[in-house]
Amino acid sequence: MLVISLAPNQKKLLTCGEELNIEVDSERDLDLIRAELEILIAKKLYNLTSSDWDYICSSFVFGETDTKAELDEIIRLSKEYWDY
Repeated sequence: MLVISLAPNQKKLLTCGEELNIEVDSERDLDLIRAELEILIAKKLYNLTSSDWDYICSSFVFGETDTKAELDEIIRLSKEYWDY
């Protein structure tokens, strides 16, 4: 069973989790979960290499916003997670 974490206000995702038989772990960091999912998709679905991933991530441009800071954190975590 896949275990993911959801913020309390993410009822839509919770409903999807129930439909997919996914156990919700509210203690996990959402950015880390997102990074893990991004890497899983990059590796398994698109067969990307680490250098492919670095290149793709380097092309993201959002300016200096909260969204950019969140994306930067997800990218940082995804690069740490790549070899796991």
